[in-house]
Amino acid sequence: MDYAVIRVGNKQHRVRDGETLVVDRLHTDAGGTFEPDVLLGEDGVKVTVKVLAHERGPKIRIGKYRKRTGYKRHNGFRAATSRIEITIGDGSKREAAAKAKTEATEARAEAAAVEAAATKAAEVEAAEVEAAGEEAPDAPETPAGLPEGYAEMTVTEIEEAAKEWERPGVEAALAYEQANAARKGAVSALESAAGLPDGYTSMTVAEISKSAKEWERAEVEAALAYEHEHAARKGAISALDHALATEEEEA
Repeated sequence: MDYAVIRVGNKQHRVRDGETLVVDRLHTDAGGTFEPDVLLGEDGVKVTVKVLAHERGPKIRIGKYRKRTGYKRHNGFRAATSRIEITIGDGSKREAAAKAKTEATEARAEAAAVEAAATKAAEVEAAEVEAAGEEAPDAPETPAGLPEGYAEMTVTEIEEAAKEWERPGVEAALAYEQANAARKGAVSALESAAGLPDGYTSMTVAEISKSAKEWERAEVEAALAYEHEHAARKGAISALDHALATEEEEA
């Protein structure tokens, strides 16, 4: 049996080891102990009561009134109480329970610390693996025949040098610009060097079909060569072939 029934101040209380109660004021001084009457408990069980402090209960307001007489009285009352602590037997069970609770708390704290350390180590390892697995960005694809040092050249340098490049080099540089840099000044200079109509590489098939009739034969041939080697747009090739055929008929 882990509880007992005792009599304190002419009242019965069901108590457990280590429990604290607030009872009517006792004559025992604060810090003193006594053994109350045990009404129910294990055979030969010893219950010790320790007075922790003498206190006062909450204040209760009491009012008295008498009608038509003007009689009014107000009084306050605070019950005198004592706070006691119960010890059943020698208190070994309570000490053992407290020790077990402390050990359990320490074990949980240690397990949490180990888990946190493992989680942190896993995060660090994952970060290292991710950092190691990151691949460097792929370098821009270099078309065959691209002039040496082209990628580091400025637009002005391209405009000056493109006039001296052979046609394969100009077309390779134009393909590089379209795939990577897309510098409008460089594209325009390369188109001019390749004999292409101005802005040809950015034209749609419909725009090519409409404009090809007005181009010079050399421009049409250059555009046709460009389409065969790079873009390969069937509609553009058809429009350019038609423009050449029309020009030959007119000639």
